[in-house]
Amino acid sequence: MEDILEEPETIQENSLFFTIWTRSTETFNYIFKHCPTKYVNGIITGYGIANAIILNLLFFISHISLSISLIIIMAPLIWLLTWLGVYIQSVLMSWSGKWIGGRADLDQFVTVSAWSCVPAIASIFPIAIQAIVFDNTNSYFQTDEQNIYLIALYYLILAARTGLTLWSFVIFIKGTAVLQQFSFRKSILNAILALSIVIVPIIIIGGLIYLL
Repeated sequence: MEDILEEPETIQENSLFFTIWTRSTETFNYIFKHCPTKYVNGIITGYGIANAIILNLLFFISHISLSISLIIIMAPLIWLLTWLGVYIQSVLMSWSGKWIGGRADLDQFVTVSAWSCVPAIASIFPIAIQAIVFDNTNSYFQTDEQNIYLIALYYLILAARTGLTLWSFVIFIKGTAVLQQFSFRKSILNAILALSIVIVPIIIIGGLIYLL
């Protein structure tokens, strides 16, 4: 990545997990220049573990009990599916990006995908708070107005979860822009094209099945 922009001197390796939140473009410039693969495996593994924990928390919130054996089976399965999802996303972004002048390969997009997972990993915290405070997702609506603070807390948690998901997407698009040397809008187009590779065939097959 010789054409990656020079990073500001204020970006340091020991602060990457903080600056990726607020200075994504500069952080990606630093990452691609100095440590493109150093933390990738750890982040994706952490994301897989977080997904497994989040799923179990959501089951707990919904009062769905799981056996210990099922949890043991699900945990590595979710971890593997997380890795698979990251690689599929990276393949689609690399492939579709070349249609509009991009040059990034699979490994480079894996780096972008991994670092964009940092806010998604953090979403475990609001979900854990929800699991601790509420018996289930609707319990606070079944009481009187004295629980208005709980209702406010629930929507605050929901906003936090939504915000973290959206910020992961924003970081991914900014990383794509750095990697492909695209504008922000063109990076969004890259993501839309990647998504269309999956969505369009599903729509076509679904339409054919419906007609038959």
